[in-house]
Amino acid sequence: MKIVREHINEKFSEDSNPIHDMGIGLKTLWRKTFNNMSITPRGEICAKYFSSEFGFSSDSLNAGTVLYDMLSVALDDRNLQENFEKICKKYYGLNKHLAIKEKIAQILKDKFSIQVDVNK
Repeated sequence: MKIVREHINEKFSEDSNPIHDMGIGLKTLWRKTFNNMSITPRGEICAKYFSSEFGFSSDSLNAGTVLYDMLSVALDDRNLQENFEKICKKYYGLNKHLAIKEKIAQILKDKFSIQVDVNK
């Protein structure tokens, strides 16, 4: 019987991050979505995530912008909860519209595994 020796040439090294090297993981999902949103009109983002419940109002358009801004925050590893509050305050109507804030938080959780509390 002849022994066959195989060598697997991986692109990983001791110091590498395999999840990053393979282009998988949350940050990759966030970056792909962020890049797609950056070239997508706000109306399409609104239609995809918010219009079925809230129509095409300025609040739902702003909610799409908040979603986009939150992905930017996540990619930069900044404080998510603190920035969620700041971003929602930036769009005044959203602070008064708890249902939209809750919907944004739900989308962040379900689609992007980002946890924020709307009541803080």
